[in-house]
Amino acid sequence: MQGARMDQPDLPPGSLRERMKAQTRELIVDQLVSALAAGEIEQASHDALAKRVGVSRQTVYRYFPDRNSLMQALWTRINAELAVGGGAAGFPRDEQSLRAAPGSLFTNYDRIAPLITIAQSTPQGRAIRLSVKGQRSEAFLAASADAARGLTAEDHRLAAAILQLLMGGQAWLEMRQQWDLTGDEMAKLHVRHLVGGRSALAKNELLLRFEFPERTGALMNFLNSMSPNWNISLFHYRNHGADYGRILVGLQVPPKEMKAFRQFLQTLGYRYWEETKNQAYKLFLQ
Repeated sequence: MQGARMDQPDLPPGSLRERMKAQTRELIVDQLVSALAAGEIEQASHDALAKRVGVSRQTVYRYFPDRNSLMQALWTRINAELAVGGGAAGFPRDEQSLRAAPGSLFTNYDRIAPLITIAQSTPQGRAIRLSVKGQRSEAFLAASADAARGLTAEDHRLAAAILQLLMGGQAWLEMRQQWDLTGDEMAKLHVRHLVGGRSALAKNELLLRFEFPERTGALMNFLNSMSPNWNISLFHYRNHGADYGRILVGLQVPPKEMKAFRQFLQTLGYRYWEETKNQAYKLFLQ
């Protein structure tokens, strides 16, 4: 056919234009991330972003009509980057995704550290998080609903709040800045070890935290002081160079031996805290 171009594939009308629009939009978000990551909050305005990208302010407003749409784009970018790394994007969908999240979540936070830091440390990030407050709460409550059967509504709410706190960016940022922990190290803390489910055999179980002195014989003293009628159903130890070790212990003590158990705690001489009524314990292990 006269005038036909056979050396180029047919493109849908407007496809090149749409690609250019998408590219411009991503460039604006790139500059938003760059400005906030550098702490240049004043550079996160529509006018400043237009200069950084090299487009008119009308162009920026065309893609992002107001500040909220800019912040929503940043939130979308964070979730997209988490998904690329195989991490949890958005909010937990069910109990399975809730249990699986700690293994990869913090390591993925490390990978996109500037984005997570923006979300946690800037007024813009706070605005983003507050804009989805209701959705986040509902997601954690729904994902933990089956595990929380038997709890009161208020206890379920408290347990869901603890889960959200432990898995959130603020926990990651605090442990990163205060303790210089990496995401891998964070995933190995107590919560990662605890999210393993319940045991039907762990009847009459009590949960306690102890501080064991870091000296020879401390553990044997604990074991030898116990009654042979008590069973250790859970044991988790960690130490970060202190002169004591943090021990989390589950003990099955028959109700008729509670008086002897209280006497054991008093004579042992180690600092302890009972966590049997801890909401996270009720949710995952009890």
